[in-house]
Amino acid sequence: MANYDSTQEGQQPALVTNPALIEARPAACAPLFHAFITYPLSSGVEETANDTIDLIDLPVGATLVPHLCSVYSADPGTTLTIDVGYAANPDAYADGIVLSAGGLVNFTSATAPSGALALEPMTTSQLYATVASASTLTDAVVLTFCIVYRLPNQA
Repeated sequence: MANYDSTQEGQQPALVTNPALIEARPAACAPLFHAFITYPLSSGVEETANDTIDLIDLPVGATLVPHLCSVYSADPGTTLTIDVGYAANPDAYADGIVLSAGGLVNFTSATAPSGALALEPMTTSQLYATVASASTLTDAVVLTFCIVYRLPNQA
């Protein structure tokens, strides 16, 4: 199993991952934030089942809104299926989404993930994608993840 980084991983300021620096608001008017994360499929190293892609660090307790999250790309190859989650629940937000044809794929397009049903807060800061299955991937095709989330003190 290999681990890869998205283009944005490690490039974000500490403010983004420090919930103590963010003003609390009630849930009814809590803002939603979004991040666009790009990941080019590896040139010369093909991602395989159980490989992970570190997408982005969010504050512990951040809550993704999976029905507003998606991934889009050109056709990435013959087969590409992924899960999106965090360490304690690797498929909390996307469970077995099929990217094989490219285009726009919503996180909730396959099995309804637990995070979509309960809006689970993250227990760690690292959001990642896990390759569930992959074959004959096309080098340099860029996967673009649109992540929509609420900060932890916006309960």
